[in-house]
Amino acid sequence: NEVRVFCLMGFCVDDFIIESYTENEVVLKFPYNDLKALNDLKCDFGTYAILIEGIQFRKRLIEVLNSTERIFLFDKIEYAVSNRLDRLQAFNGLSAKRFFYKDTDFAYQRESRIVVLDEVIGNYLEIGTITGFCRQLLTDDIPNQRVKFTFTIKEK
Repeated sequence: NEVRVFCLMGFCVDDFIIESYTENEVVLKFPYNDLKALNDLKCDFGTYAILIEGIQFRKRLIEVLNSTERIFLFDKIEYAVSNRLDRLQAFNGLSAKRFFYKDTDFAYQRESRIVVLDEVIGNYLEIGTITGFCRQLLTDDIPNQRVKFTFTIKEK
């Protein structure tokens, strides 16, 4: 059967580098202090990037896919050497996990994938507008971006 694989680049909170913190906030920066990784990123993905707020995006994506009653998987890529046993077993056994492995040379991409298993849906996935929770920037500006979390600690 044909499957469609849609690739996204994504960051989880543990991917970021802590730049500063206080008792009420933490400021995180993207993990691109290495010029080679940033150049590889620009070469693979282009001059512009779109930063999308992950929780809203994932919610929208799951709503759309669930409404179509398609069988889909959504997960982060695991970067591994090609001869690692669990990776070989996933490919040989036709496990769904096989869609979520990639060679370690591409780890800078921090990829996630949406895999639609049950029917051919074309070369794109329509999820509606995302303008309310995204913004465009130059790929070169990614290292200058910061993510700030502000929080309060309450006693029960």
